Amino acid sequence: MPWPITVPPGHSVQIPIRFQAAAPGEYQTTLTISSNVGDRTVTFRGSAPESAVTVSEDLAFPATVIQSVGACVSEQPFVVANAGVCPARIESLLVTANGEEFGFSGLPGLPLALLPGEQLGDGGLSALFAPQNLARQPFGTVELTWVDNPVTGTTTTFSRDFCGEAVRTGARVLVTHNGEPLESVDRIRLNRINANRQGQGGNVDTLDNSRNLALVTVDENLPCPAIQYHREYGTVSNPIQLLPGSYEVVVQARIDGKMTSKTVGFDVSTCDFNPNIVVDF
Repeated sequence: MPWPITVPPGHSVQIPIRFQAAAPGEYQTTLTISSNVGDRTVTFRGSAPESAVTVSEDLAFPATVIQSVGACVSEQPFVVANAGVCPARIESLLVTANGEEFGFSGLPGLPLALLPGEQLGDGGLSALFAPQNLARQPFGTVELTWVDNPVTGTTTTFSRDFCGEAVRTGARVLVTHNGEPLESVDRIRLNRINANRQGQGGNVDTLDNSRNLALVTVDENLPCPAIQYHREYGTVSNPIQLLPGSYEVVVQARIDGKMTSKTVGFDVSTCDFNPNIVVDF
């Protein structure tokens, strides 16, 4: 609009005012209108709220059977949400460490703009763990980058760690007394049940017969939790995997000076690892 302008009596002129903040915060300015009838000053105020993108915290995946056995994958929701009042531009979501074993499903093409209240992938984004090699606690790292200031184009990057346990089909046995782990166990015998077997051989095959088993503790390596066991099958400590089928562990332990025995059964399928077989006396 060219200046000066003439406003006839009884008329008005609309003057568009533009507010574009360079950074989040509260702003104020004044506009002075000079005319032949005097000057008039008008105060303008504006607010530029901070963008707010929230991201899931570090993830610990359950023990997952390695891919050599089958298409075994653990999946957990991974939330990226716009918790602000302005659109947020998501630039990238990448696995920057150990992309062979960690990844995503439901990840849309990036970059894209998330409207306030929206989630990346419409809430269907999941993190995946598909281990390739037997390992106690393999780690992965993911990074999310988004534009935190659309005027200057500056970005913020969130980093998250993923952790899991890569195993073969198997189980982990912990022996307790009144809920407390025993320091040692006299014997743990693993039997595979053959329900259809006929004859005098019985319907079980003994696969493992271990004695004098001390309590083992693997300290937590965040986000992976601590692990305790007396005997494992299908892990780095005992890599022999269990075939799909039905099993039982027979535990002998000295409780209050008396030798006591207890049996617990469990099943294993193609992608199964049971990390919490607790035999409590």
